[in-house]
Amino acid sequence: MTFSTFASLLCILVALSFSSCKEKPGDADDPSGEEVTFVDYSGIRIKTLPERKAGVYWGWDRRWHEITDPANRGKWNYVRENLTGFYTNFIDMWCMVYQNSKTPEETCKALYETFAGKSAFFEATMETKVNDGQNGYNNEETDRRTLDLLTGAGFSVDYASVNYMTLAQAEYCKERMKLVATYKGDRKCLTLVGPWCFNGNIGNDKDAMEMSTWGDGLQTDGPLGYWKANQGKMREGSYSIVKRAALLGKESAVMLAPYDAGIASYNQKTDFLAVSKDCVFGHEDNGAMPDLWTLWMYGAGGMELFPESSKTDGQEVPQCTGTGVAWWLLKHLNTFPVLNYGGSAVESASIDVGKGKVTSIPLTFSNKDCPVVELSPVLRVIFPTDAPHWKYKFTVNGVDVTNDMVFNGGLNCVGKLRLMQAAPLTVKLHVLAEEGASPLTMEIEAMPNLSNTVRRKTVAKIVLNP
Repeated sequence: MTFSTFASLLCILVALSFSSCKEKPGDADDPSGEEVTFVDYSGIRIKTLPERKAGVYWGWDRRWHEITDPANRGKWNYVRENLTGFYTNFIDMWCMVYQNSKTPEETCKALYETFAGKSAFFEATMETKVNDGQNGYNNEETDRRTLDLLTGAGFSVDYASVNYMTLAQAEYCKERMKLVATYKGDRKCLTLVGPWCFNGNIGNDKDAMEMSTWGDGLQTDGPLGYWKANQGKMREGSYSIVKRAALLGKESAVMLAPYDAGIASYNQKTDFLAVSKDCVFGHEDNGAMPDLWTLWMYGAGGMELFPESSKTDGQEVPQCTGTGVAWWLLKHLNTFPVLNYGGSAVESASIDVGKGKVTSIPLTFSNKDCPVVELSPVLRVIFPTDAPHWKYKFTVNGVDVTNDMVFNGGLNCVGKLRLMQAAPLTVKLHVLAEEGASPLTMEIEAMPNLSNTVRRKTVAKIVLNP
């Protein structure tokens, strides 16, 4: 039987069984002739990544009645059902009280009923006025009123932040932080800062470094016009903020906001989705994944709220809308990759390998369930690393990734390893079965993202038969 004939038969069998395949000896040999040398891994301790679950909060100022309208729910069902909860700030809550055709209590209750995630994030401020064009004010009274409205509607206000704090008002700032952290609940309160203010590193600002120690972590303000232009080295500054929080053992939140911030080259109607992706990828590639993402739709003049996605060639595609960016982010953080082997997606495989020679097995990971969404999964192999008479090695494009795949918690697929839409990732398993080797079972575990390692799934189980 020729290889092509066997491969065709194999694909038919896989299609019939949906989950398994069987290889003959030698069929998995590496045709590229890649030279393989093995390392002795005996005695190396296996690490497990700490479990993290990224939260995603979303809100839009002054469009509460569109958000809560049951007739609109089908336009953003995935986002509405998968968000951690509702994001709001001091301006939005002032408007809800004073510029609301319905009562604020009625509107907050409608918001509570709309969001499947019943958590809320409240952004407070040290500013006195809401903004120059309004006569609203912000102090302890308005903070309490906001928290009364949110908790009264049923929300669990799990996070808060305070903006515009200064060392000159240190004691008063700390009082406000304590108030929003403890009134009508017990929540984490973060220090909100603008990452474009530090010339690329929060360590350049002594005041910000001191204020970073006051609360439970740090949150960035996130006008994406500044991100696109890298105003004040916003990108590097944002990475440094996340890393500073981690160094302190505190949490971090990165905001995605459509506001152009006066950058002429940025148009939120067309750029919000692409620049949001760039921001997320930038944090991933620079080892600065936050604990929370906050999508606050301020400065979104003229941008559509719905729909979250639309179908193109039978595939769901995110839209450059307020809910579309959230749809993409949630899919990016929560989607597991699929293992493809022998030309088909498989959940298990039994592979015969010849004794005494190197067999190279290509394991290809793709986003079969949502091909238009780029993925940054973490891939981990679980098997008895001390199995006698077996030698093994994992490579990507000829680079040894065994330590990451097996011993260091998993291979973080960011940068060039990211699953970019139609571009899958191939990891080669090179094995050598010596005389006396017994069948070896390995599980390939995936986590959807380094910031979401609490979700773990065995995407395939492979048995190697000598």
